[in-house]
Amino acid sequence: MVEGEKTNFGYDNDLLGTAAEVSKIIVPSKNAFSKYEQILELTRETIKIYDKKLDNTISHWPHSNGSVLRFSR
Repeated sequence: MVEGEKTNFGYDNDLLGTAAEVSKIIVPSKNAFSKYEQILELTRETIKIYDKKLDNTISHWPHSNGSVLRFSR
């Protein structure tokens, strides 16, 4: 999961409670798109570590102003 540094997705709730494992890449909460290439490369490297059959959503939700940078399956 890629999320903005102030998102706290799944923190103090059970949204990710049934996940066997969660790996997070924390990105800047502002102007993250300017780091798109670095985020994408780090995400690709991280995905190589895990099962390639996983659904991979790259999203960025700083303060509920959500934008999906890319979705791939």
